[in-house]
Amino acid sequence: MPLSLYWNHRGEPHEIEDCPESIEHWDAGQPLNEPQCTIIQTVEEVLSVQVTQMDVRAMSRNAVLDVELHDGRRVIIRAPNVGCENVSIPLINREIEILKWLKTNSSIPIPAIYGVVTANHPKAFPIIVMEKLPGTMVFNVVGKCPYYERLMQSFADIQIQLFNLQTPQLIGTAYVEGDKMDVIPKVALARAESSSRVYDSLEAYANSQIEMTRRSLEGQDEVTLTQGMRVLDRIEEMLPSIFSRLSRPAHRHCMLMHDDLSPMNVLMDAEGNVTGVLDWEYQSIMPAVLAVEYPTCIRYDGMHDPKYTKNLEETWWLVGPEDSAKLREVYAESIKAKDRECWEALVDGEFLRRILEWVTSGIDFDIMEQWLNAFAHGY
Repeated sequence: MPLSLYWNHRGEPHEIEDCPESIEHWDAGQPLNEPQCTIIQTVEEVLSVQVTQMDVRAMSRNAVLDVELHDGRRVIIRAPNVGCENVSIPLINREIEILKWLKTNSSIPIPAIYGVVTANHPKAFPIIVMEKLPGTMVFNVVGKCPYYERLMQSFADIQIQLFNLQTPQLIGTAYVEGDKMDVIPKVALARAESSSRVYDSLEAYANSQIEMTRRSLEGQDEVTLTQGMRVLDRIEEMLPSIFSRLSRPAHRHCMLMHDDLSPMNVLMDAEGNVTGVLDWEYQSIMPAVLAVEYPTCIRYDGMHDPKYTKNLEETWWLVGPEDSAKLREVYAESIKAKDRECWEALVDGEFLRRILEWVTSGIDFDIMEQWLNAFAHGY
């Protein structure tokens, strides 16, 4: 298998096998299990062309299939996985509409939808047939990329576009019907972080996240409960000071945010250009100070700081620490040069983003408290 370059917590580079882009391969004539057989047969009927090859990219909540057609085209197929239909079908339907909306309202590199198949079939529908975008996932290639700076500029251009899209000024998940966007209660990747209501202010949303974490402490041992409540009380005391520094329109402006923008969901080419932003099933409308962020692949801050990372021996970073510092600056300056308000949201909102990232991460309050002791001076 190809080797990618990653860095350990000591900042030492190591070559490790790539994350496989296919977990299963199939050629026409070989047996297929359900629901893959239903999906392939349906796609063949709808497109009037035979499927000759298939690579399974993922089989979690959704089946993600990379398919080669008899006419040489390659397409991506997404459909609910067996047992996940109740969760997956609403997500897929929202993703279909947000992709159409983005295609109309932006030049962000997202896949075109070639067709959507809907039917009363609990194992396979709806099915999306979409464009296969060029490029390789950032996770596998960024470590050896000779065009780091171009990649950061490309990320910055996408971030600025998202910042400037016209969206409802409420906090939750975007829900699109036709050309109209509304906001519904947040549907989060981690179900415990989902909301039961739409919020109309940064304060209300941030406080709800703290309250949600307080509730998660119920049933914990006395040590965890005591430490958790102490840390959350401390954060609550800091919030008014934080909010007072985030009062400009650029800070509070609500914008569309990709909630799972991991290096596995971004494609890049050999020149460092982002060629695809994938998997929009989880997205939200958030205040800019929470939505404008540094690319995950270069982060060494907050929970990504080796000093505050659990399971150090099992954790790898996609760039080295020195490159990370340089690339943060390149990314921030690229945004600042084109959109100062977007840059203000990036730099001014960082401390609040880190706090809420810690708050929603779980119950490791010992590490969270260490981080607060190191970084919360002045609040």
